[in-house]
Amino acid sequence: MTQGSIISLGSVNADFQVRVDRRPNLSETLLASDFLQLSGGKAANVAYLARKLGLPAVLIAHVGTDTLAEQALKPLREIEVDLQYVNTIEGKPTGVSMITVPPDGKKGIILAGNANNIWTKEDIATVTRYGSQPAYPTRSEIDTMFQRLAPQAYVLS
Repeated sequence: MTQGSIISLGSVNADFQVRVDRRPNLSETLLASDFLQLSGGKAANVAYLARKLGLPAVLIAHVGTDTLAEQALKPLREIEVDLQYVNTIEGKPTGVSMITVPPDGKKGIILAGNANNIWTKEDIATVTRYGSQPAYPTRSEIDTMFQRLAPQAYVLS
């Protein structure tokens, strides 16, 4: 990690999204369209957006020992997010979200955190070690930028 990086701590998921005409009723099977397999998770999204804005970004997160880990990490790797602190949790699946998008755009999300829910003392040491380095450009500028782009994300400085 280089000094001045955005440190994003939290979840990385394999997202499965479909468009629906309306929300399903209880016990109803509803037909959908436009199936997409995506990368997601709050922390992963923050790191991705930081790189899109030209800022160095480090992701501290977990994936499982399954094929969905590659789906979740590939776009981050391609945009050069620093993934050295993304740990694979043996015997656990990667986090998964199932997203329905109705015409009004108000998504419904079902999330299985899976590997995202496993944190260790080593993870805490990583956050403590790198969380005190100065951020670039400034803390208030970063806060403003991420409140606009991803208001539920965590940014450490």
